[in-house]
Amino acid sequence: MSESEDSCWVFDSLIGFLQGPIWSSPLLTFIEERSLIFESETEDSQEYREAYQEYKNLVDLLLGCYMEDMEITPEQFEHACAVNKNTKLPMQFQKSLFEQIWAANEYEVFKRMMIQKNLELQLQALSMIEQKFGLTPALFKSSSDSIDGELKMEEIIQKQIQEEDEEEEKNEDDEPKRDETEKNLEKDRERLSNKYENEKAALAEALRVSVSTTSSRSSSPELKYSDESIIQSSSSINNKIKKPAPLAPITYEKIEEIKKTNIGDQEDIKKRENYLKARRDKLVALKKQARSQRLDNINERPCSAKNMAKATMMGKQDLEKSQNSSSILQVRKALAARLKAEVVGSS
Repeated sequence: MSESEDSCWVFDSLIGFLQGPIWSSPLLTFIEERSLIFESETEDSQEYREAYQEYKNLVDLLLGCYMEDMEITPEQFEHACAVNKNTKLPMQFQKSLFEQIWAANEYEVFKRMMIQKNLELQLQALSMIEQKFGLTPALFKSSSDSIDGELKMEEIIQKQIQEEDEEEEKNEDDEPKRDETEKNLEKDRERLSNKYENEKAALAEALRVSVSTTSSRSSSPELKYSDESIIQSSSSINNKIKKPAPLAPITYEKIEEIKKTNIGDQEDIKKRENYLKARRDKLVALKKQARSQRLDNINERPCSAKNMAKATMMGKQDLEKSQNSSSILQVRKALAARLKAEVVGSS
């Protein structure tokens, strides 16, 4: 086999792997499950940093197992990504894959991706609640591209939840009252949609700053950021987030009136938020279950990658210990560069 044919085979196998459930099932499940702690109001936390390290380790483990199964060296992988410029990654998951890989290289991108995913899941859950109450849900289009298998899976899950809701008896203590339901749902959607659009812009800015900074640096085994560049990146991203307009001064009497009115409102809002998050958690659990079943139905190679993916889905894979060997970092960097050329170069 010639060098050209060899590199073409490597790249074709890579595309097949990245399109399949062995890659997407553990990665998307990790993103969804761990995103539940990420809030737009929280600047940073130790939990966020720990989740970031585990995410990097998961990406590297998946790429490492894939190369082990295919008997591909880091040099072959890097060469295949560099020379097969006429073979494009499918458009339907180009952008989301770029975000996933780049998030393993840059903490700020990872954090923004996770916050956005949490809001996206809440909006999906809200749509199901609207359907449950006989309302027509407002259109919501995820900013992440999905492969056909994921789209079909979500359609099946939504139908399953709707059928369960039809059979369940109303529990007045756990569910929002029907009075003013539509009005409350509209408020919740507006609140979440505004947050989502802000985080969508923040993620796009984080990617832009990260790619721009990376392009201006000399190449290294791992994409690293100085404290100054991280501060500059965060400052630029925060400037993109809409700030509320300053409020006009109000009187003491008005403040007391608002306090009395808001006691009941805040309790109602908190109850609706808890109900929404419970629905979101159920949605995440059903998605995980569906992806695990898809993995079980795969019998062909790659074997070690499949076993690792299943162990991760079952919580049996230790992602806390560092897996960032120099060879895997070389692979991740090569894949990131190729995705950057396709997604950023074509935009």
